[in-house]
Amino acid sequence: MHVALRDKFALVIPTLNEAGNVETLLNKIREVLEPLDASYEIIVVDDGSTDGTPEIVQKYAESDRRIRLLSRHGERGLAGAVIHGWNHSDAELLGVIDADLQHPPELLPDLIREMALAGCTGVFIGFESLSDDNLAAAGKKTPKTADYARRVRMFHDSGIQVNGSFVLGFDCDRKDVFTRTAEWIEENRLECATFHTLTPYPATPLFRQMESEQRLLHRDWSLYDTAHAVFRPKHMTPEELEQGYAWVYSRLFSRASIWRRRPEDWRAVLPYLGMSYLYKRSNRLWHQLIKHDLVHAVWSPLVETCPFGKAA
Repeated sequence: MHVALRDKFALVIPTLNEAGNVETLLNKIREVLEPLDASYEIIVVDDGSTDGTPEIVQKYAESDRRIRLLSRHGERGLAGAVIHGWNHSDAELLGVIDADLQHPPELLPDLIREMALAGCTGVFIGFESLSDDNLAAAGKKTPKTADYARRVRMFHDSGIQVNGSFVLGFDCDRKDVFTRTAEWIEENRLECATFHTLTPYPATPLFRQMESEQRLLHRDWSLYDTAHAVFRPKHMTPEELEQGYAWVYSRLFSRASIWRRRPEDWRAVLPYLGMSYLYKRSNRLWHQLIKHDLVHAVWSPLVETCPFGKAA
């Protein structure tokens, strides 16, 4: 069966001493992906193999630009390797396969078809910041922020709602970050948004940096909840950070902003309004729904009646 995909597909293969399998795996993957007419890449993330695995992969990479080798040093773990690989790809569709040949590569075409036609109704995206400088300083391997709008539009064109997550208080953030972020969200009609104050958790590089710069305000861990300022920002006061955090939530979940961000597909407007009002304008109601185990009964109909993600 001939299948064509318009979206780029990235397949991550975590490896640790897989010299006996990786060559066979790479050959099989290419064999099954070739008929798809898809733009794809294979990213091998190696966690310090000593059996020649990196050398084998590198030979393949030198003759096929769709194959890449990423070597991690001093890091171990399957989940970390997968995320590391995904963070180094700009593909719209992401996958992972073990290197031990337990998962047949022949199943990849069906997997990709399912990913493209799964009927997804919404995605949660950690944009983090609209500043490339902030993302670079945090060590984020993300697309350029100038491309965020196009990616949001890609989801919207497929009938998928977007919940964007943003962190406020980075060192490059100034007092206008709250207004700029709110305006960008409205302009791109994100159906939902989640905000966090930058929070340096203990034993993290950010915490050690803030501690060495004497910018930590206290060690009351109960306030390290991403809703309070627990350090001195560079370009605003802690009070201004907290006020901006509260303001941007108030702005985005005002009636005017909720209406401004409504989906272009009129069939999705009513479910969207219901979910928007339940999310941040009905906090007292949530306590009762949780107390009486009614969350599923109320939320499920909104999701099920949403036309987003339905195949034409």
